[in-house]
Amino acid sequence: IRNGAVRANSIMDGSVQEDDITGVAKQSIGGVWAYVSNVGSVGLKSSGWGASSVTHPATGVWCLTIPTLGTVQNVQATNVAGESGYLANVQVGWDPNAAGCAAGADAWVRTYSVSDGSPIEASFFVHVLGTNL
Repeated sequence: IRNGAVRANSIMDGSVQEDDITGVAKQSIGGVWAYVSNVGSVGLKSSGWGASSVTHPATGVWCLTIPTLGTVQNVQATNVAGESGYLANVQVGWDPNAAGCAAGADAWVRTYSVSDGSPIEASFFVHVLGTNL
């Protein structure tokens, strides 16, 4: 296939599955990623996460702890495609107690309503890069 011949809009949503992506391609992504449900469970298609990696101390607050991460370099959280009416916001390098997270948390994600800013329970995807990952 010619370089650049296949673009995102050329691929139907859901047609590329994790098994379709080679190990080399997965390694080039780096870091750890996860689907976090609106009740705090980590999805099966996640990499480098365990159930204890995400805690949920309050409505719309999700604390992320990844022991093998090292120092956080970048965290991105995005809304789940097809879900609307909320945003996923990330904060890193803060006092974890301010968000209700336990000491040692690496980052936190807040999900909130776009209409009034109130915290809500919402699913999101998150990708974390650290000095060790």
